[in-house]
Amino acid sequence: RNDIHISEIIKYGDDPKFIGSPDIKITKETDETVEIGEPFRVTVRAENVGDGKAVDLEFTDNHGQGLSIEDTILEDKGPMSLDAGDSKTILIYELKATQPGEVELGTTTARYYDEAGNRFDSESDELILDVEGTLQKADVSISHTVESKNIERNSRLDGTISLRNDGNTAAKGLRVDIELPPGVEFVSGDDEIETRGGNPSIYIESFSQRQQIDVSYTVRPTDIGEYNIGANLSYEYDDGFSDTPEEVNKEATVEGITVIEAWYDFLLEYPLYVYAVPLVIIGGIGLFIIHRQKQYKF
Repeated sequence: RNDIHISEIIKYGDDPKFIGSPDIKITKETDETVEIGEPFRVTVRAENVGDGKAVDLEFTDNHGQGLSIEDTILEDKGPMSLDAGDSKTILIYELKATQPGEVELGTTTARYYDEAGNRFDSESDELILDVEGTLQKADVSISHTVESKNIERNSRLDGTISLRNDGNTAAKGLRVDIELPPGVEFVSGDDEIETRGGNPSIYIESFSQRQQIDVSYTVRPTDIGEYNIGANLSYEYDDGFSDTPEEVNKEATVEGITVIEAWYDFLLEYPLYVYAVPLVIIGGIGLFIIHRQKQYKF
């Protein structure tokens, strides 16, 4: 790179004006090991280690993933100028780690020009933070079973939804919506089940860690066919550090429930009079026999 640039043409005998090249070195300082959820301070400094003045100097800062801003103490991102050999503190702020393990602290970049109008760019080194601690998490598993996948129409079918929290904190506002397809009616369920508009659901305000429960329900299929019964689980929990609760959605569907004709279904295939006429005749014969028996007694 040519470090000598023409700024202006001078008359013979005048002293030439030397224009060097600026070189901005950006340094980010913070602790290498931090506690999850605990604020820590980051200081960003800029130093012109070149031999020319930097003008129109502007900075852009990136905090990085898994980190949230807590407080800004100093912010001077420019535009500014910085003479060769000078240094300046441009940013001081506090961050909070929201996930454990190794977290990359984002870089700070600079864009600037020399006095001849040539553009330069600089970037700070990457820093890896060791974040210690454990996030709280509610981990609720769901299983869904029915007693049989082959039943007759209008028979009762019992189902069971099992829930277990394997996490280290409670699940809040836990809800399971039981999705019944057309042709399947809800009959009854355990106390944890409530119905709104005919749709059954389970609601538990707080589901503690290591808690488990089995909830049973009964339905009746009214139409022949193949059906699926779904169970959609939703809940949220506080991880102890984030500003908003974490939301979780899961589902457990019983597929391939086959509903066949009941043994008496063939009776419904004919009009009522087909059965009524023979019954009337049989009833009439019976009454006639009874009447004749009474006559013979006298």
